[in-house]
Amino acid sequence: MGINNSSGVSRWPRISIVIPTLNRVASLKRLLDVILASDYPDLEVIVVDGNSSDGTVDMLKSYGERVKWISEPDKGEYDASNKGVKMATGELIKVMQDDDLLRPEAFWTVAEYFASHPDVDIAFGRAVCWDATGDKPVELYVSGVKDESKLSLKHWVREQTGVYHINHFMRRRVFEKIGLYSTDYIPGDMEFFCRAASKGIKMGVIPAVIADFYITGENQSLKKRKQMDRDMVAIIRKYGGLDAVVRAIFRHYVIAWLAAVCHKFELHPVRFLLRIRYRLASSRKKQVA
Repeated sequence: MGINNSSGVSRWPRISIVIPTLNRVASLKRLLDVILASDYPDLEVIVVDGNSSDGTVDMLKSYGERVKWISEPDKGEYDASNKGVKMATGELIKVMQDDDLLRPEAFWTVAEYFASHPDVDIAFGRAVCWDATGDKPVELYVSGVKDESKLSLKHWVREQTGVYHINHFMRRRVFEKIGLYSTDYIPGDMEFFCRAASKGIKMGVIPAVIADFYITGENQSLKKRKQMDRDMVAIIRKYGGLDAVVRAIFRHYVIAWLAAVCHKFELHPVRFLLRIRYRLASSRKKQVA
């Protein structure tokens, strides 16, 4: 898509892309090359490097004025993201990880969506999820929200799920209304979007694939997964109360334990549950008798 399209958009908004990074020069360069190859007329690319030692700074220097960047120690991904948001001058802002990719047409699609939905402050598109743990990425599924009714705090708390960085773009006024990312959680994006929903921020769905998300060994590490589960429970308690926490614990721990037991003993999970139900019912009958 080029600038002389027939979309009817009178002025293309500046879009700021904020990328926190640390010692991942190859994936960062791949992402920057994809973004800078776009013919969208007003892009601002901001990289916040956590003082990498793998040649990231030299690589960033090679882009000249096309990329704004800083390199200094930080307190993690969301501390770095907040630094980048403060540097951003765009009307639309996207924070993304350095190992994901945006589709070439994403900027045009997003700009047109916001132009036709002036009341929407955060918009979520769809993303193709890839397994990148092997020698060659394998497509797994397409993620993303299709129904706007699922863009609600009630749904996220009830289902213990949310939406994440790769799928979204937002107006800069969102940060002005609710503040920056919390640095207290691994899924800081989940907390941010729950906070936005609790403050009445209007959200919408972009009916198109705009990005690609890659599952790597790093973002699936066991240690990180366990801490993320604990953080998810904390976020759900913060925004959903004790009842939501009980459901979250059941989903994350009890069901996971049940699945592990069924797998170990080669049991069918539904049959296993029916057996438990039958034995409990039989026990009650004996007690009554």
